[in-house]
Amino acid sequence: MKKLGIKPTINTFHPLISGCSRQGIELVETLFTEMLRFNLAPDRVVYNAIIHSHAKIGSLRKAYELYHGMIDRRVQTDNMTYHSLILGHLREGELSETKDLVDSMKAKGLAPNANTYNILVKGHCYRKDFGVAYIWCREMIENNFHPSVSICKELVAGLKQEGRLNEVLVICSEMKVKGMADWGSIEDLSAVAET
Repeated sequence: MKKLGIKPTINTFHPLISGCSRQGIELVETLFTEMLRFNLAPDRVVYNAIIHSHAKIGSLRKAYELYHGMIDRRVQTDNMTYHSLILGHLREGELSETKDLVDSMKAKGLAPNANTYNILVKGHCYRKDFGVAYIWCREMIENNFHPSVSICKELVAGLKQEGRLNEVLVICSEMKVKGMADWGSIEDLSAVAET
């Protein structure tokens, strides 16, 4: 394009930045700098891709710099923006910050969706914080979203390991009612919980 004298647009950079994020943060930053050289203002798609790239590698400071730049430029945040920040905190083991981010989302009128809750439940399970994962799972179900079967099984396994059989029963019962999976062991769990 450069050789032909064709000036790229912001839409040129959308697939480049998103697609190259798998190749590493250096390439993403190079493309971002190149975009700025063309006097192209980053939009929500670009910001989200770069914030996600930084959060994924644990560079939360840079992710927040970009997030604040996004706000300063009056580029509207969305669920994906917050998902990336939540994911970054979960990867770094900063679990308490996730609730603050969800509260911030809600304050901005961005309702958590199934992806939000799946990220939260899976992330807390990964960190062996099954009590908080259970709380997020309950909120998810109360908001009429369904956890993925794999995440639900991971949560149930963690709660069982910790001897939290009442929580296991609640999750299994709700999943059975929703017809999500074969939760046939619920009778066995009921017997164990009563002893």
